[in-house]
Amino acid sequence: MAVSTSGDEQIDLLGRAIESPHHPRAPSPLAAQVAARMQRQVSPDFARMLENCWPLHPVTACLLGPLSRRRFGQNQRSIFGFLNSAEPRGFQDFLRHAGRDELYAPDRLWDYLRTNLEPSILASPDGHRWVLAVEAVDRYEAGEGKALPLRLLKTAALLDLLKDRSGLTASHEMLALALHDSDARAVATALRKLQRRSFLIFRKFADAFAIFEGSDFDLDAAVTQVMGAMDEADLATLNAVAGFQPIVAKRHYHQTGAFRWFDVAVVPLADVEEAVAAYTPGTVPSVRFFSPCRPGASRHGPPKRPAFVLGDSPKRGTS
Repeated sequence: MAVSTSGDEQIDLLGRAIESPHHPRAPSPLAAQVAARMQRQVSPDFARMLENCWPLHPVTACLLGPLSRRRFGQNQRSIFGFLNSAEPRGFQDFLRHAGRDELYAPDRLWDYLRTNLEPSILASPDGHRWVLAVEAVDRYEAGEGKALPLRLLKTAALLDLLKDRSGLTASHEMLALALHDSDARAVATALRKLQRRSFLIFRKFADAFAIFEGSDFDLDAAVTQVMGAMDEADLATLNAVAGFQPIVAKRHYHQTGAFRWFDVAVVPLADVEEAVAAYTPGTVPSVRFFSPCRPGASRHGPPKRPAFVLGDSPKRGTS
């Protein structure tokens, strides 16, 4: 019979499974702050549960349970298998080399997953998001490769991957807590730099960072460059080929019985003043759309919305 445990129960089991000389009377400020920023309801002694998972970082402890429930995990067996495994970059490997006050942080968990479980992750529904994160990490590592931004990238990718079940999001505050051994101002500077270079994107609606899924291709600049190299559009040919249909004043027809219409034409925006001045009362009224043929074609600059001029009939008003 399968037994499913809640997130709090999993973390409590983790704390009971880890034997250490670390027995503080109260939760550390780090554990308390992580517990306070959980996006799901937790038990009143959740901070103490996180503290009992030492030397696991409190954020890492929150991620192990949801991680075991992914398609590439094996429920509770994965949690305790991780604690006892001698795999590279795993928990036992960490214990053999860690300093006295060092914690097993989320970026180490990322390294463990990539080293040992990447084929399983790629074959799971999380494969696409994992590939995006790996590509971002590799791209940064091949470039500047500084340690702090690299740790932030790995941590943000893992938090975003497991946000639905962990109760944690890659907010600025949570990332700073995950990298508690780094200066808060240095973390903020690194986050801004990763945003500017299109490694991370900040989603305001979620108040969290995520791996940027686009590219650093500047579409607006490319369009402007191409338009600047284009010859002025042949609007006379455009009017002839488009075959614009006249606009009929239907309400005016129903109310008065008089059938009136407006011809439609597209003319250069630079000629707007000439087009208005050339209009002669008594001729067929027209609707003229003024279009900038290329950047800088208009003396007045491009309009905020499509510009048009409505020619009026000298006999009766139109609607």
